[in-house]
Amino acid sequence: MLTGYRQSLRGSHRNVLLLFSVSALLSFSADGGINTVLFNLYILRLGFGPDTVGLINGVATLFWASGSLLAGWLGTVWGVRKTALAGLLLTLVGAVLVPAAGSVPFAQRVAWLALCALVGYIGLSLYFVNALPYLLQVTDVKNRSNIFAAAAAVSATAMVAGGLTGGVLPGLFASALGVTMTSPEPYRWTLALVPLFVFAAVLVFMQTRDPAGHAEQGAAVAEAEAGGTFGAMYGTIALLGFVRFLQVAALGGGLTFFNVYMDTELAVPTFWVGVALAGARLAAVPAALLGPAISRRLGLGNTVVVASVLVAVFVLPLALVHTPLAATAGLIGLMVFSNIRYPAFNIYMLEVVPAKLRPMMSGVNEMAAGLSFAVVALVGGVVIVRYGYPIMFLAGGAITLLGSFVFAVVLRRRAFAAQLE
Repeated sequence: MLTGYRQSLRGSHRNVLLLFSVSALLSFSADGGINTVLFNLYILRLGFGPDTVGLINGVATLFWASGSLLAGWLGTVWGVRKTALAGLLLTLVGAVLVPAAGSVPFAQRVAWLALCALVGYIGLSLYFVNALPYLLQVTDVKNRSNIFAAAAAVSATAMVAGGLTGGVLPGLFASALGVTMTSPEPYRWTLALVPLFVFAAVLVFMQTRDPAGHAEQGAAVAEAEAGGTFGAMYGTIALLGFVRFLQVAALGGGLTFFNVYMDTELAVPTFWVGVALAGARLAAVPAALLGPAISRRLGLGNTVVVASVLVAVFVLPLALVHTPLAATAGLIGLMVFSNIRYPAFNIYMLEVVPAKLRPMMSGVNEMAAGLSFAVVALVGGVVIVRYGYPIMFLAGGAITLLGSFVFAVVLRRRAFAAQLE
């Protein structure tokens, strides 16, 4: 298996390796690593509760959603590379603003934190919406599954390192500053490191070039373009966006509230929260690398369905067993099967539309994911305060299960239509 990955990477466009490096830097810092472990805890240490965490994350992901739709349009008219670079620069601005929240008057802190998050999230949406079709441009069909799976594995590995760093550094800063872990200062100083990695990602991405000679079209894509069926594809884009909205609900609840749940309900030290998140990310690495083999056996669509069902199943220990070990096991399951589903679904959705519509497809799907995370965050915070964490986690799992059913219906109908042609 590893030999196949080495061969795929060795024969790839240099932009692929540069994109992997950017992904690693972002995942370590702003998207899943240090920031994921500490941002919500920083909000708590600044004197707010889970409802405020949900509000800030919800507002930010709403802007992720709107930014994703804008990103798809910009990628179509301006180019995916330029739009992705603009997104990285916005992410850098958001990361620079976060550590300053502790110096803002208390009455303005929620607004400041929401501003930081929304600027960063808009930037990430501009980048990731356009990085996907850009990566597709610079990969061949025969290497595509391996490259997308390797990208997920690189991202997950960097998140492991970032999660461990986010778990360890606050304790070291607390000792150096002579404060306790209930103070926001250790979290503030750790989060101040994030802009450095984002800036490095900007520098690396600036070394990429617009690809030449990689305008490959898959069979389904070529047929769609030759037949002039662009208009019919908008319905497909909307339907797959709805599927994505449902699919990510369980993961949205788990990632948004896991660290808050461990901190406030289970009284787990910050270090162990970081270790738990890192462990979940680490388990997702081999899962992502196994994804292409599973997809070859089951097919891309069936892999998405099965992985989504298993994501919903692993909500149960997180919701029903009130221990740190069970919560960690649930999160590991969410991450493992989400990392199998994510590359398979991305390839599936991008290959069913013409190249011209790929930025739009990517934008609509990231918008749908952002809306799902936003709804889970906004409603989830209120549900937690009124009914507790288990109800919130179970509701997310039920929505993801519904998404699996809807996508299975989509696959069946597409297969039936193909038989009639």
